[in-house]
Amino acid sequence: MMTTVEARLDPKTASSLIAFEKTEIQKWNHMQRLVWHHMNHPELSTCSEMDWLKNKFGIKERTANSLVKTVEGRRKSLLELKKIELSSLKEKLKSKKKKYQKRIKKLNKMKEKAARNKLSEQELVFYRKEKRTLHFMKQSIDRMESRKMKLEETIKSKKLSMCYGTRKLFNAQWHLKENGFKNHKEWRHEFRRSRDRMMAYIPRSEETFGNQQCHLEMTDEQGVYILSVLPGKPVKSGKRDKAVQGKVKFSWRPAPGESRSAHLDELDKELLRHKNNSFDRKPLTGKVLRRGKAWYLQVSFEKDSVPWSTESSHGNIGLDFNKGFIQACETDQSGNILGFKRFELPNHGKNAQAKDELLKTIKKIVSWARSIGKDIAYEDLDFIKTKSSVLKASSRKGKNYNRMVHSLAYSQYKQGLQRRCFKEGVTATAVNPAYTSKHARPYCKARKMNIHSGAAWLIAQRARGFRS
Repeated sequence: MMTTVEARLDPKTASSLIAFEKTEIQKWNHMQRLVWHHMNHPELSTCSEMDWLKNKFGIKERTANSLVKTVEGRRKSLLELKKIELSSLKEKLKSKKKKYQKRIKKLNKMKEKAARNKLSEQELVFYRKEKRTLHFMKQSIDRMESRKMKLEETIKSKKLSMCYGTRKLFNAQWHLKENGFKNHKEWRHEFRRSRDRMMAYIPRSEETFGNQQCHLEMTDEQGVYILSVLPGKPVKSGKRDKAVQGKVKFSWRPAPGESRSAHLDELDKELLRHKNNSFDRKPLTGKVLRRGKAWYLQVSFEKDSVPWSTESSHGNIGLDFNKGFIQACETDQSGNILGFKRFELPNHGKNAQAKDELLKTIKKIVSWARSIGKDIAYEDLDFIKTKSSVLKASSRKGKNYNRMVHSLAYSQYKQGLQRRCFKEGVTATAVNPAYTSKHARPYCKARKMNIHSGAAWLIAQRARGFRS
């Protein structure tokens, strides 16, 4: 699993490094945008992006590799986002067409009565209003159909467009005063700073130290490292590349009972492997970025997997995720109920505070599961189709249900649970979520427990293979 640690570059100890990044970052991002254009129009050149970059700018192969890999990663994530957007749009379109057909049938019946002057004054007002509503609804459906065709063409051709520097800041040039800019020159300066603010050094698998262009070494001082960055262009023949160096200090906030961050211990372990040229060393990815006036270094590396510490034969813990709380049910090896726990989420929602609260709660649950040596079972839900089918806060189940569905941060819960379980060495099993509450209702009456406790127990049962 990939882990990232971050450090702020101190102008006192890394002044030459910051000065080097300031001079290189604009050229680096310019080449990155050209690579994006080249990938959108492969017909413009007969050679690959790597060879094209080296020939045009005279840069090293490892620099070209970093640029190409960065663009490929962004394009891949954007393409997946377009696929999700298309899936969501199809569901919305399907729901809207169904609603339109239902209303048009009712309108056609009224149309026959209107032709024979058999509508009352009140019905005639409703008939005219409904005609206007359906006219605008048809226009909305046509726009969605057009959007769907464009998305399908984009996914098929892979000609993706992205605004470096954010579209919001780009559009601010048309409303300078409203966005706090005195003139266009000030806006252009801010837009370029936002656009050119990151350099990613991605290693090649065959490199000796995993990443020769951005190399990190330990020092005798705890938490302090030496960062060496090589320039992108080769020097004259017969001379060696001169690296730009600077000191980097990683800060951490230890948990209770900890003297040092576990992530930094993993980083030290990985750097020792590189120093000793071990066969099991893994490449490190370095990223230098600017936030405001400060410069930061991010180092990403693959963390060693933790040995699994739970067994399904001991029983498991079923989790039922709801708005405002997580209901947990502990079972033994035979599936019998041992007890329930309820983890409250008072700040439930999609803001930063709610996300932090959710992740802390997940950490408590996984630590509990690890302490008793039991696997975790959770529902494998997907709300993309459900959310897409809801139009203007109206559906068969009412506004309260729609509000609950849109505020339920299930993707954050699912990803957070999977990551924490991987870190702690706890097995997490996804089960079929169909009709858990419905099938649990008879057991709830017999055992005198609420529906959420019954659903959590049923999820635990399904993970063990028991029929429900």
